[in-house]
Amino acid sequence: MGAVERFYQLAVLGLVASGYAGVALSGYLDRAILIFMGLALLARALQIFGVIRVVLPSRLVEFCALACILYYPVDYFYLSRDFLLATVHMIIFLAVLKILSARTQRDHFYALSIAFLELLASAILSSGISFFLVLAVFLCCLIAALTSGEIRRAASKPQIVAHTARLRIAPRLAILAFSVTSGILIITAGLFFLLPRTASAALRGLARHSYHLSGFSNQVRLGEVGELQLDARTIMRVKPYNGIQLPLGLKWRGMILSRFDGRIWSASFRWQDLRTERGVVQVATDEERRLTGKTVLYRVDLSPVDSDALFIAGLPSFLNVGVPLLRRTEGGGYRLGSIPADAIRYEVSSSISTPLAPGRGMSQTWEREQYLQLPALDPRIPVLARQLMGEGDDLSRVRSLEKHLRSDYGYSLKFPSVQPKDPLADFLFTRKQGHCEYFASSMAVMLRTQGIPSRVVNGFAGSTYNPISDLYMIRASDAHSWVEAFIEGPGWMTFDPTPSVPRPNAPSLWTTIGYYLDAADAFWQEWVMDYDLARQFVLGATIELGLRDITWLWHPDSPHVPRISQQTMTHYGVPAFLLIVAIGMLVAFGQSWLEMARSAWLVRGIRAGGAKPGDAAILYQHLLKIMKKRGYEKPAWFTPREFAATVRLRAVDEFTEGYNALRYGGDAAAAERMKKILQDLS
Repeated sequence: MGAVERFYQLAVLGLVASGYAGVALSGYLDRAILIFMGLALLARALQIFGVIRVVLPSRLVEFCALACILYYPVDYFYLSRDFLLATVHMIIFLAVLKILSARTQRDHFYALSIAFLELLASAILSSGISFFLVLAVFLCCLIAALTSGEIRRAASKPQIVAHTARLRIAPRLAILAFSVTSGILIITAGLFFLLPRTASAALRGLARHSYHLSGFSNQVRLGEVGELQLDARTIMRVKPYNGIQLPLGLKWRGMILSRFDGRIWSASFRWQDLRTERGVVQVATDEERRLTGKTVLYRVDLSPVDSDALFIAGLPSFLNVGVPLLRRTEGGGYRLGSIPADAIRYEVSSSISTPLAPGRGMSQTWEREQYLQLPALDPRIPVLARQLMGEGDDLSRVRSLEKHLRSDYGYSLKFPSVQPKDPLADFLFTRKQGHCEYFASSMAVMLRTQGIPSRVVNGFAGSTYNPISDLYMIRASDAHSWVEAFIEGPGWMTFDPTPSVPRPNAPSLWTTIGYYLDAADAFWQEWVMDYDLARQFVLGATIELGLRDITWLWHPDSPHVPRISQQTMTHYGVPAFLLIVAIGMLVAFGQSWLEMARSAWLVRGIRAGGAKPGDAAILYQHLLKIMKKRGYEKPAWFTPREFAATVRLRAVDEFTEGYNALRYGGDAAAAERMKKILQDLS
């Protein structure tokens, strides 16, 4: 396989691989498909480099392609149950078949089409900076495939190739593809910042980029939050405005769940509509604000998720959500009323120091009954609750139950292979280990058996400070469930029966890389996905202020202006002037001088008696440059003989004869005669 052919094959493989990477980074593919496609790409790379020589029979490929098409409705109706995901699965399977069996030009075109479909799928499924990186790699591979494909097509024609490159062609094609890609990205980036509305429509018009956030809907099945804890994706970024540091383990309340049927927790359908004034609403009374004490102001950037819950830390006083209507649910949760199509940003003024959860007591009988509701339970659960809670007042009994759960049971994200009939009884008496949902659900149910109103809250616990972006990151793995119990006197209080999970303290190289990637993604979300006319004004104002600062540095009244003495000017003035002149000449004529030096070096590099037919083109180009200085310029459609006839110089006629003898006759001795003629003409 020649260099151009191998380069072309690798470029096509890069197109398919970059499209696949975009879909993989979106998080919508399961691990089995990721490994399957990765192994197929590796196998194709080994085929290109000749390590393996296995070629799939065409009949087998046709049979597998037909099986993929027939499998699609099964995947759509019974397995994935999602049109987009089933379509992506089919594209991945067809891509595997095609890249392992591609031999003809039609096969390669088919692979290019599949790669483009993969890129479209990743554009729909992903809205982070990963798509931009994938797009850049895809564009670079596309340019490499087009350029090498054209050379490959031309080389396949029955004709004599006159010029043979002296340098390896694959690196030169790679540099060309990278340079053209960089230029395209730079130009389009400039157009993007000049045309924010057009760019925003191009990015957002494909589809909603919602991320499925299990555990934050009106009904939550036991285990959904645990599944979410296996994902390290950043869901929220928080920016405190007054320079405070968020405490470790700070809880962000989201969904308040009150009804339980043994497997599923449900939220109350009672809420209060709060009308905002220009997006701002006061959610706490003046008395509650006096009780909470000092408040802090922070901003939350919530990624696109399929939940309308707002995640708030502490007791909120004011909310700025930018919507005309807000819902306050039973228990003090806040929701938008509909799932947002894009990422949302909201600001909160709240007290994060108070231990009390939002609530104004329980004056209604129905409310108390709601938080004491129980499904059919294993009779051992109330007995265990009495044993663990002991005697005393309600608060001490609740603390005792919390302590026993934290110390007597273990934390684990392993899910049972077979779903038990009674998940709580299985957790309390058989497995005795699980994740936060089981701890919170068990505590809430046991409190209710003892007449203490309780509820489960799903949200996030803790955050990670990113020193690069100066933001607090809250990942999907920070999802958490805890308990709020009503104690006569204090009211609603927060309890967390889940054992603490140790976090790594020492930062590693991967941690630092993760900080930079998250900071880049935060920049992408704010200045690309959310870029609009307002941010364009902010960017323009920032640039203007920067230019003013630079101008002020050289203002006569600026303290930064260098004071140059007459002695210094006398001593260094002439060398500085000559240096400036030299730099100007290099800028003006450096490229032509460099080209002349390179041409002369190539001519000197042609050895006497060892010249190759390809060297004839180098010598002839040097002749054309010499003749151009004398006023003779060869038209592109003239042959060397026609050009020599128009010049009418004996030296040019002799040089043309030597050129034809070396290029088409392989006469190496003609190179020395041609070099002597060039020396005489110079």
